[in-house]
Amino acid sequence: TRLVGPVDIEFCAGNVILITGASGAGKSVLLDQLAAVEHAGLSLRGSIARCGKTGFLKPLPERVPILQYFGERYGAESAFDALCRVGLSEAMVFIKPFSVLSMGQRYRAMLASLLLSKSDIWFIDEFCANLDPITASTIASQIRRLAKKRGAIVVAAAANTTHFIADFSPDRVLVVRTGGDVMNLTTREYRNGFFEKGL
Repeated sequence: TRLVGPVDIEFCAGNVILITGASGAGKSVLLDQLAAVEHAGLSLRGSIARCGKTGFLKPLPERVPILQYFGERYGAESAFDALCRVGLSEAMVFIKPFSVLSMGQRYRAMLASLLLSKSDIWFIDEFCANLDPITASTIASQIRRLAKKRGAIVVAAAANTTHFIADFSPDRVLVVRTGGDVMNLTTREYRNGFFEKGL
């Protein structure tokens, strides 16, 4: 059974790619295939060539205070800079362990960890899903700016893009439609609703 695709796309340093579509259409399947995440019973037809280190959003240790975790791992200055970039600059957040942070704060802490991982390709599922509109807009802008500055590739998947699409301004938008078909659009085409018109 074909779950998603086919799709043919080339990414290069500094590119920001957005995978979107309705819930259950196959966004996460496509993201995982691009990231070479294996799932039992799923196989890839064709090939994917990638170079460099890949990074993913991952939960942090549950009981370690946030600033302690980041400081010991990346150094205090880099930790503080990354946490501020994702909107975690409150002193009270620094002393809290990951387990007691809100869902939005956890998401931002995982983003900060990804930014500090020195990965060349950032894979982010459920992009900005747990964030309020203003924070989502700010984070999207920061992620895009950092990717361009560092020459990293960002591949993000999200169902709802309304609050951040303008600031994220992806180079390409892959719209996964029900049935697995994938449309490869520019941001302008996507925002103009071309995928809804069957073009």
